[in-house]
Amino acid sequence: MTGGPHRRWSVEENLILEALVDGNTEKILGKRAELARMIYERLNECAPNDNSRTVEKVRYKMDHYIYKLKRGRRTSRAEPTSPGLVGKQLRLRDNTHVDSVTTRPSSRRRQVPKVVMSLRSSSAPRRKLELPHPPTPPAPVKQHPGPKLSIREIQGPRQERTQQVNGQTLPSASLNSEPRGTTTTASGIKLSARSMMEVEPWERKHIEILRSLMAQGSYSAPPRHSHVRTALGNITLQIEHSIECYRQAHPCSYLDLATASDDARNLSQVSFTASTPSTVVDMMETASSHPAIWLDDILQLFISNAVFTWAFNGFKEDPQIQMPSAVQRTFNRLAQYDPEAVRRLNIATKLDLLDATVRPRLPVYAEEFQIRLFNIFKSMRVAPPETDPTCEVACGSPEYSQAKHREFKKITRTVFLDTLSLRADLARCDRKYFAQFFKQGEPFDEESMEPHRQDLENALRDSTVYICLRPAILSFPRESDSEAPSPSQGVVVVKAKVVVTRSSQA
Repeated sequence: MTGGPHRRWSVEENLILEALVDGNTEKILGKRAELARMIYERLNECAPNDNSRTVEKVRYKMDHYIYKLKRGRRTSRAEPTSPGLVGKQLRLRDNTHVDSVTTRPSSRRRQVPKVVMSLRSSSAPRRKLELPHPPTPPAPVKQHPGPKLSIREIQGPRQERTQQVNGQTLPSASLNSEPRGTTTTASGIKLSARSMMEVEPWERKHIEILRSLMAQGSYSAPPRHSHVRTALGNITLQIEHSIECYRQAHPCSYLDLATASDDARNLSQVSFTASTPSTVVDMMETASSHPAIWLDDILQLFISNAVFTWAFNGFKEDPQIQMPSAVQRTFNRLAQYDPEAVRRLNIATKLDLLDATVRPRLPVYAEEFQIRLFNIFKSMRVAPPETDPTCEVACGSPEYSQAKHREFKKITRTVFLDTLSLRADLARCDRKYFAQFFKQGEPFDEESMEPHRQDLENALRDSTVYICLRPAILSFPRESDSEAPSPSQGVVVVKAKVVVTRSSQA
């Protein structure tokens, strides 16, 4: 095995490995390499700075665990439990099982061991004498309490706490001498506060609801990086297809910001990461005249920024719903005693509202984003002159243009809806995701970027970013409070797609 120095696997890492192996038993026979890659990616997401972990080490550990699993042993020290098992079973040497909880001591068969004594004589041969062992005294019988006692609290004029048991008032000194949470009855039997508590039916129903919320309402494990890359790859292909349909429905020579709307200027300023409107115009003209950038690249730049700025980064994971004041006061009071319970309830409430209120409105948001993007292109588009022969070839008949326009609207709506659906799925994970656009002039980084065209690979060493056609998707821990954390703290899930140029020409 190759990699860094040897390090023992933690209990959490063993549990992750066991969970993935137990959940993918069909891959144990013929797809162990794929299963090892899945486990390696999950461990890398949980501990991205652990450089000693390699796929070969994970494969060796996985095979070792599968071998132990066949022999009935596990890697982690956590004992598997079964919901139908009442008591812990003890395996004896004669392969008999004894239930230590349900079996009564008096009903157990007593095995009387034998004491072997050896008697010797000078004339007689050696023989053995077996004597029975003295019988074991019987187990003590459990004393059951007497009839049910009526216990209630009494407060005197000076607010002195006393207790009355079956009409007999106990002094405060006896209460203070008892352990906390216990009560002494008239017969001297101590009862715990839990045994005296009576739960009403409506209280039991609310307890079951709270238990289900805190047990199920938690973040899920993050998806595999390959799943996110596949989804983003399909979205990129749909964006390129929508650009082709738009140019066939609306022929365009170039984009001009002189007649652009305010929404178009804002999107241009985000796309070119410029600080002033005049700088945006200069960058737009420079990009349009660059030999390595075509008009389709400019259109893809605007669509990609619109999709990942509005739908991906602009997605609100916390639905803005105001709780009633009485419920908020209850949560605040409960947080003083058990903050963890309030945190779990908040997560369960957020995930429930995400499915109940946000997901049904995703098609509405996608339609609004599609109309907004088309109006931006409409305000910036400069049509070619009618005498241009390419215009007749691109336009075709009016019916053809209308069909391509409807196809463009349908594809663009699908792009926004797929992005919103992916972002809603990521909102249920225990990690946060953010789309990072790289600015013009930043050095090319092979770990987080990939070139737009393969013919530019010979210039990647001394190259800088010119435009970013697709952002990099970064993953961050859920504990970080900021909406846009530092890129140095994130794990690259999807590489950015950039157009690069040499530094001397930038």
